[in-house]
Formats: sequence, C-alpha cells, structure tokens
Amino acid sequence: MINLKNILEQVRGSRKFEDYKKTLKFVNDVAKISEKLDHHPDIMFNYDTVKLEIYSHSHKAVTTKDIEFAKDVSKK
Repeated sequence: MINLKNILEQVRGSRKFEDYKKTLKFVNDVAKISEKLDHHPDIMFNYDTVKLEIYSHSHKAVTTKDIEFAKDVSKK
C-alpha cells in the first residue's frame, strides 16, 4: 500500500517497487484511476519509485475528491 501523508495543502505519497515493469504497471493503474475520477495527480517515477502529489488546483486545497483518489490508489 502506498504511504500517504498530508503535507501543507497536498497529499503526497511514494512507493518503491522491485523493478521497472512493476513501477510502470502501478503508474498505469494510477492513470486509469485518474481517468475514472477525472482527477489527475502529478506523477513522478523512475526505475523503482513512484511519487504522487494530489491537490485540487481549482480549490487551492485538498478536497474530498483528493482523499477519494488517494484511497483508491492506496488499494493498488
């Protein structure tokens, strides 16, 4: 499960993987959730790590939509 914490006015999380294939699969899973919820986080990734920053730009704050998104992602 991804480790999430609320920092300032964003929800941030990171997760390490065994290899690039598993990292990329997780990124693609996050993209599917993003499309389903019409809510798109900032995603940074490299060989074995994914970092997410979740924030509602329109509200300039963390909203219930951000929390819903984070919960869905943490199930992956």
